[in-house]
Amino acid sequence: MTRVIRAGMAALAVLGALALTAPTASAADVTQYLDDGRGYGHVLGNKVEACDTKADDRGVFVEYRWPGGQGVVRDENGSSGGCGTTYAPSTVTSFHVCLRRPGSGDVDYCKPWWDV
Repeated sequence: MTRVIRAGMAALAVLGALALTAPTASAADVTQYLDDGRGYGHVLGNKVEACDTKADDRGVFVEYRWPGGQGVVRDENGSSGGCGTTYAPSTVTSFHVCLRRPGSGDVDYCKPWWDV
């Protein structure tokens, strides 16, 4: 009987150790696309990207929020290679991607806010 109790306690100890060393959840990896292939916004943890993918005299930007703040990142070179990238001070909690006219700054439209 004592052996059964000891074996049971050992098994519980092993299970407890496994629970303590279980991998933590990874940061959300989320992409939101504009209509007609014009661009997208991408969030991975605290990294935020705005990518313009269509030469159409419009610019892509992403507005994003983290606990206690908000920010914006733009793809400054239009549809040329590369994206606008920035890092929030902490994990991004929501964002949306928008399309604008660079010269006037007028916003054509923004996608709805997404929680990350």
